[in-house]
Amino acid sequence: MTDSSWCPKCGVYIFTYKGAGPHHCLPQFQVYCDEWNSIDDPCSVYANTAQDAAEKFADRYDADGDYTVVSGTNIKVKVWKLGEEHSAGTWFEVGGAPVAQYNAREMDYDDAIAMDVKAE
Repeated sequence: MTDSSWCPKCGVYIFTYKGAGPHHCLPQFQVYCDEWNSIDDPCSVYANTAQDAAEKFADRYDADGDYTVVSGTNIKVKVWKLGEEHSAGTWFEVGGAPVAQYNAREMDYDDAIAMDVKAE
C-alpha cells in the first residue's frame, strides 16, 4: 500500500510505500538577500548544503517575481545554518538560465506539404 502527503515541517512531498523508512527533513538554512528580506528576517530553506539552499532560494525568488535570475540577472545571497550567527554564513552569487522546451504535434499530409516538408 502506498500513501503520500506533504511534510508539515519542510514542505517536501513524501511518497511512502511498504518498507520505506520514516521521512527525515533536510537541514534548515537561513538565506538573506538584500532585495528580498532583511538580515534579521531571513528566509528559511531546507537543503542538503548551503549552496543548494542558495539555489532553492533563487528559485523561490524568481517564482515570486519577474524571473530576473533566469533572465540573466544574478543575485547575491548570504546563507547560514539555522541556530548559527549570520556572521558565520557564506556569500553566494546565484545565476540561472531558462531551459528550452520543445513540443510536437501530429500533422496531416496537407499541412506538411503546405510547410514544404518532404513526405516519405
